[in-house]
Amino acid sequence: MRSNRELTRAELYEKVWSVPIRTLAKEYGMSDVGLAKVCRRSNIPTPGLGYWRLVETGHSPQREPLPEAISHYAETVTISTREPKPYDLPSKNDRPAVPKVEVSDNRKITHPIAIRMRQMFEPTVKDNQGGAMPRNPKVPHVRVSAKAFPRALRIFDALFFAAEERGFSVSWAAEPESRLYLFVEGQNIALSVDESFSRIPHSLTLEERARKNKNLYVYAPQWDFRPTGNLCLSIVNVPYQIQNFRRTWRDGTTRNVENCLSDFLGVLPYLAKAMEFVDQEQKLRRQEQQEREKRAEELRVKREEYRRKTKIAEEFLENWCKSKAFSELAGVIRGVIETSQLQGEQQEKLTIISNWIARHAENINPLAQIDSIIVKFHESGTEF
Repeated sequence: MRSNRELTRAELYEKVWSVPIRTLAKEYGMSDVGLAKVCRRSNIPTPGLGYWRLVETGHSPQREPLPEAISHYAETVTISTREPKPYDLPSKNDRPAVPKVEVSDNRKITHPIAIRMRQMFEPTVKDNQGGAMPRNPKVPHVRVSAKAFPRALRIFDALFFAAEERGFSVSWAAEPESRLYLFVEGQNIALSVDESFSRIPHSLTLEERARKNKNLYVYAPQWDFRPTGNLCLSIVNVPYQIQNFRRTWRDGTTRNVENCLSDFLGVLPYLAKAMEFVDQEQKLRRQEQQEREKRAEELRVKREEYRRKTKIAEEFLENWCKSKAFSELAGVIRGVIETSQLQGEQQEKLTIISNWIARHAENINPLAQIDSIIVKFHESGTEF
């Protein structure tokens, strides 16, 4: 949920020169980059590199003066702030340091799951993008080339032992295509190691070139995919509600995945708590949805029952009106017989008609079938 806060340019200027912008941004529920953009739009200068280091060492560095506003209306600054959520994760600087996880190039693979991974991954075949895959069953949490697989295996082995030292557990079910999980504070966190592949135009093979020279159709792909050797460690089941969270650790120019394992492990307890909160929130929403569906179903049943009873009552009324009309008609006919000068056969036949109509009136009279009407009206067992 977002809300707007209004400050004057002078107030915001004073704040950004009194508190580091990264700290101040948290107060407004936004990033330091976002707050810096707000300052630039309002022509408010911000401290440069080294300013806060000078303040920490007891110096009093000079502030850059606040320039005049472009117009009177520009004196007010509106900041759209986001209320912090329980599943917001702290930044790296706000988390305690985690001991470094060492991954040597000659590390011996000893963890049972890493050994099983190696056994299942050998021998390997290539998929349509050049990645190494086990023949059977698949290992969805590893997609690397054969050359990069030993390195990925060392990363997994070191990560498994370091995770268990911190009280986490590693699980990988025996079923084909099962995911690899770290069980952290009641939550299963799925992870994977992938290698990036470069895409280049396909070069015809000797067989394809020979077919082309014979003017035969060549079933050639458009692209060739070549492994780059760059790995990426990822968390693959982070709920979408958890934003501003690093999900991947990649090889870079100054650091590789091996140097990021401590940071990866350090964020897991916070992620587990956030995932637990999201699970509880989703469970509550499901319960609320079930309650809404239950109330809607009850309302539907009430409406259906009301329509059913209305139909019975309408039939009751219709039959009662018809019975009353037929009974009155029989009486009128009898009056005609008594007052008319009809004799013999005509009088006898009219009497037969009157009696039949009277019996029919009795047959369709719902009050004469009161027991069946009661059963029919209350057969659903519900009273609405």
